[in-house]
Amino acid sequence: MTQRLIATVPDVNGFTEKYYWDDDRPEYDKMHIVRIQNVEGVINANKEAISNIHNQKSGFGNNGMYHAARIPLAQLEKWKSEEGFDWFNSTESEKKQKMNDPKYAHYRTRRSTV
Repeated sequence: MTQRLIATVPDVNGFTEKYYWDDDRPEYDKMHIVRIQNVEGVINANKEAISNIHNQKSGFGNNGMYHAARIPLAQLEKWKSEEGFDWFNSTESEKKQKMNDPKYAHYRTRRSTV
């Protein structure tokens, strides 16, 4: 497949978008859009939250609520396209199961499980 980059749009709501034209079969007129998000800031903020001892012991008032995770939108899109997991149409139990998976620990803002 031969793709020709035709445009790059930097920083659209935190994403860089690249538009490619598929030159293999021009009769199909296919354009591919690649969305790229730098998630380093989110992961660093999560590391900072984890290292903050005060965060580990406190929540939002006395009702037991706390900030459990910070997940980049690019990851939510990746889960939906690659695994069929739709964060916005899943149950709380399914979300907890996903967030408690050790390979996604860098999205949690606490050392404990969700």
